[in-house]
Amino acid sequence: MSGVGGRRPGVLAIGLVGAVCLGTAAYSSGSPDVRVAASRGLPTEEPPEYDVRELKAYYDWRNDLFFRLFDLHDRGTADFMTARRTYRVWLDEFGTPIAVTMPHPLFYWVDLNNDGEFEPGRGEMWSDPEEDGLNGNERPYDASDLQSRNPGEPSEVVPQDWQHHRSPGGQSR
Repeated sequence: MSGVGGRRPGVLAIGLVGAVCLGTAAYSSGSPDVRVAASRGLPTEEPPEYDVRELKAYYDWRNDLFFRLFDLHDRGTADFMTARRTYRVWLDEFGTPIAVTMPHPLFYWVDLNNDGEFEPGRGEMWSDPEEDGLNGNERPYDASDLQSRNPGEPSEVVPQDWQHHRSPGGQSR
C-alpha cells in the first residue's frame, strides 16, 4: 500500500497496550544530522514500537494526529512526545480504533526544563515538515503568527457592502 507523497503509511492499533506501528523507519545515530538534533535537546531517535518507556498512545480526531508519550529518563512523567498525521482511521470488530499513520512524526516535543509540561513557547516543540524522522532538519515550532492576532477579531476585513444591517423587525435599513 502506498501512502501520501509516495511514503508508505504505518498501521497503528490503538488499544489497552498502546500502539502497534507497522510502518517503516530508518535511524542512524552516528550521522552528523542526528547529532545536530541531539544537541538541540531532541533524542537521537524515536523509541521503537512496544518500547517499555511509552506511557500513552492515542488518536486525536480533532487534529487527525496520532500521539505517543514517552518517559525517556525514568522520572515517572512524560518527557518526550510525538505526533503523526493519520492517513485513515476505523474501528475493528471489537471497537478498537485502528489508525494508519505516516511512518514518521510531524511534531516532536521534549520537556527540556523537566517540569512535566510541554511548552512550545519555551522551545520544547519542533516540526518536521518533511516527516523524514529525527535527522537534524527539524526546526523549532513557531506559533507567533497564530498568536499575534486577537482571537475575537476577524482575520480579514469584511467589505462594507457585504455587511447587512437589519432592524429589530427584520427590515433592511
